[in-house]
Amino acid sequence: MKKIIDMLKGNPKVSDWKIIESGTDSYEMFFVLDKLETVRKADTVRTDVEIYVDHDGKRGRSSISVSPAVTDEELETLVEGAIEKASLLGDPPYSIPENEKGEFVVESNLNGREKCDIAAEIANIVRDVKVSENCAVNALEIFVTDRETHIVNSRGIDKTQRRSSAMIEAIPTYNGEKESVELYEAINVAELDADALRKEIRVRLEDVMARDFAKKPETKLDCPVILNAGEIVSLFGTIVGKMDMAGEYMHSTPYEIGDKLQSDPKGDKLDITLTGVIKGSPNSSYFDADGSSLVPVKVVENGVIKAFSGSSRFAQYLGKKPTGALPCIKVEPGTTKISEMTAKPYLECVYLSGIQVEVENDYIGGEIRLAYYFDGEKKLPVTGIFMSGKLSDILNTVVLSEETVVYERYCGPRKLLVSGMDII
Repeated sequence: MKKIIDMLKGNPKVSDWKIIESGTDSYEMFFVLDKLETVRKADTVRTDVEIYVDHDGKRGRSSISVSPAVTDEELETLVEGAIEKASLLGDPPYSIPENEKGEFVVESNLNGREKCDIAAEIANIVRDVKVSENCAVNALEIFVTDRETHIVNSRGIDKTQRRSSAMIEAIPTYNGEKESVELYEAINVAELDADALRKEIRVRLEDVMARDFAKKPETKLDCPVILNAGEIVSLFGTIVGKMDMAGEYMHSTPYEIGDKLQSDPKGDKLDITLTGVIKGSPNSSYFDADGSSLVPVKVVENGVIKAFSGSSRFAQYLGKKPTGALPCIKVEPGTTKISEMTAKPYLECVYLSGIQVEVENDYIGGEIRLAYYFDGEKKLPVTGIFMSGKLSDILNTVVLSEETVVYERYCGPRKLLVSGMDII
């Protein structure tokens, strides 16, 4: 990094610069049919350089990636190429963040532990869960990773952040009478909760068994739909992704501050906050790629859009205070217990091909590969159906569970119930 900084400081064509050095140290275990096949340790370092060139009343920028093995001559060629490219580009002028220093560690119960011990603990938890002789995790991959990010720029930013996380990729498999059925599951955590992981694996093994018996309903279903955390974060992540100062500046967002996200709420009113850190989230961060400190902002309150989030550049263009690019979503829970949600007929989506949320087209839908239909008396696994609805109408029916969960970049209700979906 010092070599790059010296070269950039000594080049009069460079108006400003930013360097992000990212390093990972991981321990990886690979199992096939309950047998440990491979153990691997991996260390990576990546250095990204952004160069700014002011010209003709505008600011151009260009990025390069620098290998640790780069020679002085190769580095000079990369820098000159980036300068030339930045000189051909031009945005309205803006300043980059300045005069902030700090070292941050994202809180985690993984911090300070040997990665091999964490991986072994995870492996033992997963392999010990049994639901049937014909059902098991067919393939298992475990990645325990420490990450360090160091960002410096020409205006006095010098920040370092360290965080630890674990990723589990599993293929739950059920060997039925006629065929084998598989599902794919990826779990990303920054806190290891043995009981929660054990429960999650058990549920996924039960799901893959249910997938073998799932059938397309003989009649059209007409009932509320329950979504789980994976779909909830996709739903709200897509919506709040439109509440961004970049979109506001470029007139590419369908939302304006003051818009009613819920025009006539008949269930729970939504309160959504974007933030940098959620305990247990592997996406947590104290600063963004510009080095800006992250400032939480409530973007939706009582179903009404109250604010947008935004990076330093677009905040300057709009004359607003920057929040930074906030990675995490917090949704306030409701007052309905899951037991109340599931007391009447419902369709609970377990595996979708990917929930589709199109804000501009006012649409929500998805192909359902596995769901549970409760008819009021018994719960049946179903497949081969599709759901769709008008997003603005569906949001008016939202009922949020009292119980909460942390799932990747999301913290909020464990389940969400909506009405009015067309299920075919």
